Amino acid sequence: MNFWILSIDSLMTTFSTTESKYSINYKMKLNSTIEHGNILNGKNIYPKDKILGYLNKPIGEIRFVFEVIEVKDGHLVLQKIYETKYGVNLSTLEQIDKETYDLLESNDQYQLQNLSENTYHALFNALFNKVKSIDSSPQEIREKPEGYTVPQRDPKQDSLPHNWIVFGAPGTGKSYEIDQQRFDYFGTNYERVTFHPNFSYGQFVGAYKPRPQKGDKSTITYELVPGPLLRMLTKAMNAKAQNFVLVVEEINRANTAAVFGDIFQLLDRNEEGRSEYSIVASEEVKDYIEQETGTALQNYELRLPSNLYIWATMNTSDQGVFPLDSAFKRRFDFEYIGINSSEEKIDEIDITVNGIGTLNWNHFRRTLNDYLLNNVRNMKDDKLVGPFFIKKTDLEGSERHFQRVFQNKLLMYLAEDILKTDKTKLFKYRSFSHIMNEYVEGNNVFTEEFTNFLLEQG
Repeated sequence: MNFWILSIDSLMTTFSTTESKYSINYKMKLNSTIEHGNILNGKNIYPKDKILGYLNKPIGEIRFVFEVIEVKDGHLVLQKIYETKYGVNLSTLEQIDKETYDLLESNDQYQLQNLSENTYHALFNALFNKVKSIDSSPQEIREKPEGYTVPQRDPKQDSLPHNWIVFGAPGTGKSYEIDQQRFDYFGTNYERVTFHPNFSYGQFVGAYKPRPQKGDKSTITYELVPGPLLRMLTKAMNAKAQNFVLVVEEINRANTAAVFGDIFQLLDRNEEGRSEYSIVASEEVKDYIEQETGTALQNYELRLPSNLYIWATMNTSDQGVFPLDSAFKRRFDFEYIGINSSEEKIDEIDITVNGIGTLNWNHFRRTLNDYLLNNVRNMKDDKLVGPFFIKKTDLEGSERHFQRVFQNKLLMYLAEDILKTDKTKLFKYRSFSHIMNEYVEGNNVFTEEFTNFLLEQG
């Protein structure tokens, strides 16, 4: 058996979009393009070989484990075995295998690199140690908790909102806040879904999809495949003494009116947390719920039970987000995470900024935020830099790794998002390429005014 790592385009991967109770295979062409050439490059790969799937930047994490099913007619057929929400990042990879780190850091797409057995198992173990919930079944490709964690507290006793949105600037720890509350109040009674511009009602609630017929996989039938909402709804109906939560990441990156559809009506909750009003379920949804729960829907009426919570995160500064209408907002409780929330968790971390020197990270970003508010017209709080805009693991990584993250994440965000029309308010140079080239050479790319302000505040 051989071991490999495959670099995947994070913006175009389809490996996490298919839901099925049956084995799902993915077919890749081995010599996809002239630019990339044959990804095998003369190497031999066989069925049963194991492949780690690395998602290229901007994600930059190992999140998949595949097994090779077949190599035939110029195609590589993979079966997804595991998928994680939070994977192994480049900083961890650099500590385990420097050669593979250098290859992936180049960000070339569709590279297949051989791994030693020791490196594979070290990365595999890091993948499992990194996350608390992972899908360990070859038949299930959506997130599923390993074992069962008993909730520590009762959300009803603490009067937590049934519909809750946590929002704030990039890097303020919104997902972390939700996840901590989720762990305390729901344990492993949860499911997480991430919205995106192409996310649909069918993906969220459920839709008819083709499936192999049981006992005869050559015959394709169509049946209702539940989405995360319908799955969590039936679980809540089957275990009324327990509480469940559906966590929606980046809720405003999809058209919420289209994704929720008639479910929108169910978000009005009474004092107990049950839907105030019902909707008429479709025939297929009614049949699915009755089959899964054994509960008859009288007159096709459907409501959200009081033990089902919907929590979400929202980043208001992202480009291309969909605005939430006032009627939708009214049905949710909102909590703002301040720009400096939880900064004490990284208060002792120092960074080196080329051409300036060593500074405390919190001091640098606080001073940067003050300067932007005072000098950039129409600067809003939700575009400022939060404590975790750069991950703690990246801040504490090697100097080489940190500098790459600082350049490719923070400098790009400042130059291309915040100061897109006039970079000279903060930088010495007008073009992003000039800024990057100078910084890589070890020079100070910030204006003299900002540099003096930074040092004076220190």
